[in-house]
Amino acid sequence: MNNKAAVFYMLGASAVFSMMGILVKSLNGVIPTFEVLFIRCFIGSILIASYLTKNKIRIRGSHLKELYLRSIVGFLAASCFFYSVSKMKMADNSAIIRSSGLFVPFVAYFIAHEKFNKKDFLIALTGFLGVLFIIKPGTSVFNYSAIVALTGAFFQSVAFCSVRDLSSKEHPLRIVFYFLTVSWILSGLLGGGEFVLPTSPQWYILLGIAATGLIGQFLMTMAYGKASAGLITPVLYSELLFSTLFAVIIFSELPDFYSTIGIVIVVISTLVISKRTT
Repeated sequence: MNNKAAVFYMLGASAVFSMMGILVKSLNGVIPTFEVLFIRCFIGSILIASYLTKNKIRIRGSHLKELYLRSIVGFLAASCFFYSVSKMKMADNSAIIRSSGLFVPFVAYFIAHEKFNKKDFLIALTGFLGVLFIIKPGTSVFNYSAIVALTGAFFQSVAFCSVRDLSSKEHPLRIVFYFLTVSWILSGLLGGGEFVLPTSPQWYILLGIAATGLIGQFLMTMAYGKASAGLITPVLYSELLFSTLFAVIIFSELPDFYSTIGIVIVVISTLVISKRTT
């Protein structure tokens, strides 16, 4: 175990994922969500396939059912993120997406039959109260995209639970390869009729999204390979700081008072429950 290296890699992953979110948001929804996802995943799958082949690592997995399940759920989570990030404030979106940890005890109970107690329930309930502060249902500033982000958080928790067992059976990059391949196939099928020809500047942004997505995925994989999830998962929440900082600099965008309260509640609740379930 190399804890310092793991923290360094996870900080890098958080910063790079924040950059990816900024790039997606900068497209301002002009390029359809599935098209953005298609380009990001298609390029990534080719690069990872090349790496696996070059290093004589078998591409075909041994646990296809689990690989495809994780990939489909991951695709749903990514689709929700790519859509919602262009419609919401960066800090709000990051907090809701990272609230996926609040769903983990519930998902693990139904999928893996793991124990679930009242403390986990109360912590999760507190965290979801924080999500309500961000979403603000019943008010004039209610953003329907926040519901999409929350749905993405749920799918992300399912993906996390499915990959926990899978990571001990398959090479980490093989898991990523299946996710990227399934995602570009599904996004191509679902979004093929909405294809928009990007302008030259938009192509640079799309390539940047593909690059930051792949680099972030690689850094996160390296982090989890060098230390326990319980140690480095809290570091992933530095993405909130990076997202807020980048959003302020680029979009002059700050979370409002209620969102700030909600973000603090979500982060604390998720960190506590993640510590109990990792």
